[in-house]
Order: sequence, then structure tokens, then C-alpha cells
Amino acid sequence: MKKENKMQVNINLLDKPCLTINEAVMVLNLSNQSIRRRVAEGRLKAVARHSDREKILIFTKSIINYIEKGGVV
Repeated sequence: MKKENKMQVNINLLDKPCLTINEAVMVLNLSNQSIRRRVAEGRLKAVARHSDREKILIFTKSIINYIEKGGVV
């Protein structure tokens, strides 16, 4: 019998400059719509988009501030 070696990779999402909505969902444990609402309200800062077809990218520092303030920015 041959034993397979599985490679494990750990990625710290908060080391990235920006996060997508799906990554923010994993970090904040909120729904996709809740993240979008917080971006629209200005509670989370996102990169300016030129069209609605571009992905929403949220600044990681904004997410860190949101977590540190207990969800109130």
C-alpha cells in the first residue's frame, strides 16, 4: 500500500490588500447581502468600480477596523 502525502496550505486572508465579497463572507461570517449592504452604507470601504460588472473589492484595513470596533464603524 502506498501512502499519499497531502499538502496543506494555510492562507491568511487579512494579509491581502483587498478581499472579494466571498472572502469577506468567510472572514466576517456574514451573508453576501449583508456585506454588500455594509459597503453601500459606507461601513466597509471598497475599491471604486467603473461598472457593475467589476468585482467588489473591499479594503482589508476596512474589515480589520470593522472587526476591532465590534461591527460598528
